[in-house]
Amino acid sequence: MSETFRELNPGELQSTLLQFMGQNMGEIKKLDSSLVDKNNTLRGMTLDPDAVMKSIPKPVMSQQLQTVQPAQITHIPAQTTTSQEAVQQLQEDTDDNQLVFNFIKDIRSQPSVIDTIDTIYKRVLSISDNICLFNKRLKAIEDMFEQFDQNNNIKKKNQEVP
Repeated sequence: MSETFRELNPGELQSTLLQFMGQNMGEIKKLDSSLVDKNNTLRGMTLDPDAVMKSIPKPVMSQQLQTVQPAQITHIPAQTTTSQEAVQQLQEDTDDNQLVFNFIKDIRSQPSVIDTIDTIYKRVLSISDNICLFNKRLKAIEDMFEQFDQNNNIKKKNQEVP
């Protein structure tokens, strides 16, 4: 015999049995909790099979056999429509008061995710360029103020010296 199917000693057998019973008892208790009680609405009612059979109406068969005429096969040419014609026909048949999801139209009319990300990227670059330009202008204004302040200090010093 192989190692997989060896004989268990009594201790191993008992622990395996207890483990198996524990796992299954838990599952059984879960299943028992979802059981529904007996239905009291039909309690006491009995059905008489003969009465049920009599209550079923019997089909009435006429003695005259109707002659069945073979159906005439006519060839109806298939209408060929393109997908655009089919979409237009569907759009004409839709009710204006009903909400309709046209996924093909919505997908084609909306920009793709990559296009949206590209647009956002371009806007961020534009804002970044504008901020750089603003910082350069602000620096130039600050330099002008510093020069003006230095010129005023020199004039004051020159005026103070007699």
